[in-house]
Amino acid sequence: MLVVDEAFEYLVNKSARGEKGQYFTPRHVIDMCVQMLNPKRGETMIDTASG
Repeated sequence: MLVVDEAFEYLVNKSARGEKGQYFTPRHVIDMCVQMLNPKRGETMIDTASG
């Protein structure tokens, strides 16, 4: 799924992101958060900041 996420973020025009209300967390921040959480297979998480 990671490749699909990166492709989508790349293909969405920067100007369209703001106009359409789509904002993306920088990839390095996402990677850091995942590393800090160290999720395990089968665990459930909730992103309370998602729209």
